Amino acid sequence: MSAITAIRRPGNPSLIRPLISGNVVNTTFSYYANGNMTSGNGLDISWTAFNKPESLTRGSNTLIFSHDTERARLRQIGPAGETLYLNDGGVMS
Repeated sequence: MSAITAIRRPGNPSLIRPLISGNVVNTTFSYYANGNMTSGNGLDISWTAFNKPESLTRGSNTLIFSHDTERARLRQIGPAGETLYLNDGGVMS
């Protein structure tokens, strides 16, 4: 497997170029107009209407995020199980 590193060029933060040693890899990144990445390097991302990640998928693995009424992360569900995030003294029942 080749080592892949991304570098950001000064003066142009939107230009990211992969550095590849070994095999040639062609990676495409896609973005919404607001700058949120939608896909790249095998990762697909969906976003909520309020600009927070709703799900991340790579291959057969998916993470799903839920948010509370104040748009803070409330829950994450993925292959390893479920994680609840309690903010400001939240109550879990």
